Amino acid sequence: MFQILHLNWIRRLGVAAGLTLSAATYFAQKPLPPEPPYFFSNTAYTLPVRRGGFSLLHTSRYAISPRVELGFHPLLIFLSPDIEVKWKQIETSRYTLSSFHSVNYVSPLLRTVQMEGAGGFVSPEFDMPEMFAFQNGALISMELRKGHHLTGKGLFEFSVHSAPPDERSTIDLPIVFPRSAVYYKGYGFIAGAAVEGRLFRRFGYLATSDAYFFPKGGLDFFSESSLCLIWQTGKRFMLLGGAELTFGEYPFGSQWHLLPVVDFRWFLRI
Repeated sequence: MFQILHLNWIRRLGVAAGLTLSAATYFAQKPLPPEPPYFFSNTAYTLPVRRGGFSLLHTSRYAISPRVELGFHPLLIFLSPDIEVKWKQIETSRYTLSSFHSVNYVSPLLRTVQMEGAGGFVSPEFDMPEMFAFQNGALISMELRKGHHLTGKGLFEFSVHSAPPDERSTIDLPIVFPRSAVYYKGYGFIAGAAVEGRLFRRFGYLATSDAYFFPKGGLDFFSESSLCLIWQTGKRFMLLGGAELTFGEYPFGSQWHLLPVVDFRWFLRI
């Protein structure tokens, strides 16, 4: 009797071991779920939780939940503290819609560049007040075709300050002036679009176009359009190079500029 029970127990153990091995083999052969698409541009999509997309010149991003992503500028975080919040509102098979909110405190940076001679962008004769800028709006992204995504954005921005800044203290440079004009104009609007996709092998492209409107005191207009090549050197590391064409209505008149664009984006889990 004991031998019969012993043989039955061994037989059951062998069946269980066989089933376990078969299941392990089956799941080991199943492909891992694909990595989510990582974009160089700021889309309405959010990164996976605890994943950060870091850059040198563009805004760096970090996801704190499946729906909320934080953004900051790595070089200016100490001189011009800023924080961005992207909050995914709607996600369907056709498009993703996210709200966008940001605040920037620019006064420390302006005081740092106040000096005479080389390196001085603002004359020390001006008293720079405490100034904050706020942006609120929406981003919408959709896949045009496999591997090619379109993002549109619309933002409203306004500023608050302890005293009106002297209009002679503006920094009349491309890229800089459109982003600082809100402190002098009080409010403005930003509209833009970006297309990003894969070309071949490890190479992709990014095309962007942004327009800035400041209605106060007569409509001032600025535009920035770029065309860049993206080289994905690894699973989560990208190099970007290209050119940006800007147009602006500055206090001294309208001007065009063609500027080089070089940057990287590195996606890490933290």
